[in-house]
Amino acid sequence: MEYTETYISESEIHRPKFHIGQSYKPDFGAWFSLRWLYSITATDGKVWQHVVFYLLFTLLLSPLALTLDLMGILIYGLFLLAKKFLEGLIAAVFAVCQKAIGIAAMIAAAVGTILIIYFKWDVITDFIKGLFG
Repeated sequence: MEYTETYISESEIHRPKFHIGQSYKPDFGAWFSLRWLYSITATDGKVWQHVVFYLLFTLLLSPLALTLDLMGILIYGLFLLAKKFLEGLIAAVFAVCQKAIGIAAMIAAAVGTILIIYFKWDVITDFIKGLFG
């Protein structure tokens, strides 16, 4: 087997390697997946590596990130709708309970008055006779 020596230029040896990293940390909120996806960038390397990276990330993963974001917004909207419905239901139950408690208090007061008059009729008539007699 013959030994051959291959020449590699010094600029090729010291060329920075292709690197994928996140350029910034996106804030959590609406459209977080898309902002997170677009925060990933490619640095250094060859042009074809950049082209392949951006084709894969933007063309293939953007629809997925958009779908995740839309599902998150939909779930959040449904949560808010359910929360409003539950708050309205609780307010209606409290309104009915307050009305029922008010009616029950009025009935209790009327029944109590009638019972007091019934059981204390002798005392009431004696008091009235004492006033005029």
